[in-house]
Amino acid sequence: MVNAVVLGGGGRDPRLEGLYNGPSKGLIELRGRPSIQYVLEALRGAPGLDRIALAGPQAVLDHPVAALADVPLPEDVTIVEKLTAAAKAFDDGRRLLLATCDIPLATKETYGDVIERCPADAAFFHPLVTKSAALRDFPQHEWLFLKLRDREVVTTNVFIIDSELLLRRPDLAITLEDLRRHPLRLALRFGLGFVLKFKLGLLRLDACERFFSDLLGAPVRGAITEHTDLAMDLDRPEDAPMLEARLASRRG
Repeated sequence: MVNAVVLGGGGRDPRLEGLYNGPSKGLIELRGRPSIQYVLEALRGAPGLDRIALAGPQAVLDHPVAALADVPLPEDVTIVEKLTAAAKAFDDGRRLLLATCDIPLATKETYGDVIERCPADAAFFHPLVTKSAALRDFPQHEWLFLKLRDREVVTTNVFIIDSELLLRRPDLAITLEDLRRHPLRLALRFGLGFVLKFKLGLLRLDACERFFSDLLGAPVRGAITEHTDLAMDLDRPEDAPMLEARLASRRG
């Protein structure tokens, strides 16, 4: 079993200004329901998932949708601080699945598959979607692909992290935040050769796993998936009609 942390959406994104129903991205409505409601409902039914923490601004925590979560967490400065606060609040040693508020297409089955595929030894686990699946399902979306030696992939808005390790090693939290903000600077620790191979798409997934495992001093694992619902998020105004169309067809 794992617990979940949902990021409720912080400051307003100027690109989405015309879509807002409140101060948070998570409250943007798609087919009459806040985006974050789809996320919370899917997680609530996911096999292998126990409790849910909701980290967000007060407007989200005061919204009726917050009743779908078990633990409210006032928004902190960084993602790592939110994870640390959730780990302390749950206090049960279970791993944490983090999901953002803007992936309304993700289903309980998808989350269950992520949980099931997470290796027992992984301190950090991140699924990656194939380019072929992304273009097949959402050809009009503006994807940003990561080139590996044998395929191209897109990152997702979900990962799983070992909560005990996070609390035991504050240096890990700092490294994770640096990795998010300055990935190239950290990659240079392993030499220019590694960076060039990465830029040229000459690295395999297992090589990337070794790199990040060495960087964090803990096992890092990835998995290739075709669950585009984990990657299809609300980043641009043109994403909203695509998401609504898929939600409509799913309900139909």
